[in-house]
Amino acid sequence: MAASIFIFPILLEARTLCKGAAACFTGNITKVVDGDTVDVNGIRIRLSLINTPEIGMKNYTEAKDLALKLCPVGSLALVDQDDGQTRGSYGRMIGEVYCNFKAGFENLTLTKNLSEEELKNGLAEMLTKYCASSEFSSELWAKKYGC
Repeated sequence: MAASIFIFPILLEARTLCKGAAACFTGNITKVVDGDTVDVNGIRIRLSLINTPEIGMKNYTEAKDLALKLCPVGSLALVDQDDGQTRGSYGRMIGEVYCNFKAGFENLTLTKNLSEEELKNGLAEMLTKYCASSEFSSELWAKKYGC
């Protein structure tokens, strides 16, 4: 019973941090697939607007390792589904993932936007063809890297 009392404020606080009207939820990182795809509560999330190298390509390991470092399995994350791409991609939800999400009644922290961090570290490229449809294209990080 005490756990549900704590969870509700987290969800309420998370909802106010999300943009748009699409899905917004917190959960645990259950798997890091590669640099631009993670599972949160078993839901596969493809990061909006970016592309990282695929297995066997240069910097694949570095991109995946950065995702693992920022979003270790078991850590709490916030997912904000992209309102402009709610149909998803190959069975994956498309959105932003904030890693090491911490919430409480008075202290709320979103430490890292995984898309932005992959770009900042030179391990991702901006998928500019989606800038016209993504709700996140007007974010400072997206503009900085080409939207």
